[in-house]
Amino acid sequence: MTLREKLEGSRPGKSKEQKTKKKKGRKIMSPDDVIKNGPFSWKVVTLLGSGGFGDVYKVFDERNKAKQYALKTESEDGKKVMLRLKVEVRVMMAISEARKTNPQGYKHFVEFVDRGKSEDLGCKFVVMSLVGPSLDDCRRKYGAVRDLHALGYLHRDIKPANFAVGLGPTEPTVFMLDFGICRSFLDPATKQHRAPRKSVKFLGTLRYASRACMKNIDQGRKDDVECWIYMVFDIFDPEDGIVWKCVSGREKITRVKDEFMAGKAKEAYRGVPRNMKTIVSYVETLRFQSAPDYPFMINFLFTMSSQAGFPINNINTGAWVGNLKNKKDSGRNGTRSDKLSGSSDGD
Repeated sequence: MTLREKLEGSRPGKSKEQKTKKKKGRKIMSPDDVIKNGPFSWKVVTLLGSGGFGDVYKVFDERNKAKQYALKTESEDGKKVMLRLKVEVRVMMAISEARKTNPQGYKHFVEFVDRGKSEDLGCKFVVMSLVGPSLDDCRRKYGAVRDLHALGYLHRDIKPANFAVGLGPTEPTVFMLDFGICRSFLDPATKQHRAPRKSVKFLGTLRYASRACMKNIDQGRKDDVECWIYMVFDIFDPEDGIVWKCVSGREKITRVKDEFMAGKAKEAYRGVPRNMKTIVSYVETLRFQSAPDYPFMINFLFTMSSQAGFPINNINTGAWVGNLKNKKDSGRNGTRSDKLSGSSDGD
């Protein structure tokens, strides 16, 4: 019996906390509403999405109607501990500063355009370049994790919904989104790696959070990479890649993740590129202050894509993931490709 089958009987129904929460009385802008901020006049085109404490709109500056942007709000009525826009702006400004000395670098982050406050809406906002839809199915970007770490920050919420494909000229590029719970892993005085805190609260998404996060242990760069692994398995095999989908409770989920990272969830490897276990085993060797071997990881991705018959011309495009997934899907309708999928025993 597989680990997934052992757990299947405990699949819970939706709890009250899991059900979609309604927006708590905050004002929602309508098309043609305008927020003025300095030289900018941001006119709303449409509402793109909503979260617990804010909303995202498609907007344009009235001085140039042809170019559209994303305007993200955060209500000032939320609990202070949950307000994240200030952190997000800080990270985006750090990215903007880094681009001044390296204009061709940091491709995986959207452009920071404006920030401000609306008294009428009772919210703060940030404006950034507009990208494509969230990647809930077949994209991911390890290079973006590497670039964020190069700036001294941990993301701490790596998941498909926090990556998006560019539009127009930036279409091949995968962008990392949502820096709301980022944290610098460098001591501001010494610029050396911080020492671990004794205890931290849980911040993240249960499905993709690292085991350290689940156990209220301080996170390092290794934890972003662990989250990335969970995301890749979920993208390539939405049915069996994440064997703890049917589990409820943080402690139980953590135990299943421990077994997964130890290589005991063999069924999870049937739908992912061959030799993914090598990456999982490598990440298991990392410790709190470890710097992941980014070239090793990226070169391994090149190798896996070549074995699957889709050589990567540019690791920054992320397009090969969709190609691999298409090949996997076609394999389900005919002969399964051993080059793409792991063997039945997980080797």
